[in-house]
Amino acid sequence: MTKLRQGEPWQTADIYGRSLRGLSLNLIVRSVQASLPFYEQTLTLRRLYSDEDFAAFAGHGLRLMLHADHTCGRMPSGRGLAADGPRGLGVEIRLLGLNPDDAAASADRCGGEVVLPPTVFVHGWRECHLRDRDGYLFVVGEATQELPRTGNGVRLRELRQDDADIVLAQLDDWWGGRQMTPRLPRLFFEYFSDASFAAEDGESGRLLGFLCGVFATGDSERAYIHFVGVDPSARGRGIGRLLYEAFFAAARAAGRTSATAITSPVNTGSVAFHRAMGFTVVPGDSVEMGIPVHTGREGPGTRHVVFRRTL
Repeated sequence: MTKLRQGEPWQTADIYGRSLRGLSLNLIVRSVQASLPFYEQTLTLRRLYSDEDFAAFAGHGLRLMLHADHTCGRMPSGRGLAADGPRGLGVEIRLLGLNPDDAAASADRCGGEVVLPPTVFVHGWRECHLRDRDGYLFVVGEATQELPRTGNGVRLRELRQDDADIVLAQLDDWWGGRQMTPRLPRLFFEYFSDASFAAEDGESGRLLGFLCGVFATGDSERAYIHFVGVDPSARGRGIGRLLYEAFFAAARAAGRTSATAITSPVNTGSVAFHRAMGFTVVPGDSVEMGIPVHTGREGPGTRHVVFRRTL
């Protein structure tokens, strides 16, 4: 291990190492000194110590360390590090509790890069995505009650209990008078908000569509879309796609690797939509209009097309 520091550090390595608890991060950087402004000013971490070889920070419930390249040449994490190019690809380090506007403004001054400016997301954060000078990606932000708005003036949020009264009162009308209300129990609005979403008009707040989903309790990898509806007056605005993409994102965050949905074989529009969303048709025990069908899946006399998608 090569060291450039002069003198002794503020405490011995074994004393500091034993002080760590739970999760801590160690990032290998090209220059510790050049990295300090980003971590102190942009991420507002408290610097405990730094020299040419090493720096230690604390804050936001995190203990973070920087080690210079030259100290890690013999370590597994240091071997093969490229002299140029970004590091930490595929990893997001997320810090909740930082003002994203302040962080984004500071990043430009401190050697960082604003990859994504402050944005409201459906998962309840207003956040920005920042890279430090070595390419490590930090997502910093604050919890917010503000709703994200899409480019077509639609906002997405989790489905709420009080949405049930709105949806159930007009559901049959949305389906041209078909009796659909019995197929959508109120329990989806009360107990599955983590997997269910609403789309509303960004100006008026009027409910335009909804998706009711479930994360399987007996299988930690599966998710299921039970019911999706869009107000006929709002169709053509891509609301169904937005709702599905919100569900996919939530399912991935919950560790799910596949999503399942069903529809009636006569609903050719739904069949085409699911295929366009990346679903494949699961082989069944019958074929109708060239489409595999599962008979009796939802009870005697029922016929459904079953879709599955890898997340």
